[in-house]
This record gives sequence, C-alpha cells and structure tokens, in this order.
Amino acid sequence: MSSSIRRVRCNTGSSFVVVESILSTVGYRLHQFADAHLCCGSAGTYSLLQSEMADALRKNKLAALQATDASCIVTANIGCQVHLASEAEVPVRHWIELLDRQDEPAR
Repeated sequence: MSSSIRRVRCNTGSSFVVVESILSTVGYRLHQFADAHLCCGSAGTYSLLQSEMADALRKNKLAALQATDASCIVTANIGCQVHLASEAEVPVRHWIELLDRQDEPAR
C-alpha cells in the first residue's frame, strides 16, 4: 500500500520511532514538517482549561502539517487525534487504523 501521511509527534521518545519504523515498513511515506516537537494543544484537560492557547497551538500545528502534500495526518495519541480532527482539512487517523487497513483490498 502506498500512501502519504503526516504524523503528529506528541511523543518524541523511542516509542514514536518504533511507530514510524512500522509505518514505513508497511509502505507509508512519512513527511517531515516544521516544529514537529511542539504540542498540538490537546494535552489532557489543557484544551478545556486553556482553550484559547490550545486553539492557537492547534492552528499552528495544523498549518505546519497541512503545508505538506500528504493525504492524512497520523498520530499515536487519541486526544491529539480528536483535537486536530475538529479543524483539519484532511483525515486524522490513529496509526493503528492504518495497520488495520492493510488487510483491506485496494479500491
């Protein structure tokens, strides 16, 4: 399966390196983007208690992500997924969803 994705790096540790490796191995092309290390604004209750700041962080993250030509945004954090999806112009998926789609026939 050849697809192009952007990923949200809310976790910059070794666990995300493993996720990136798995996605690359099964055929996804990952894009680099500006300020990948910065939070998207979800951060637990942060988006509720500091909504203006969370909205600004989301806007900045989406601008960086959507500056690439990828067809979807991928994250390993469901909170980030929900937060970004509320304003994203492309689908926002959890990385496990991409692995699940590996079994689907091509359309």
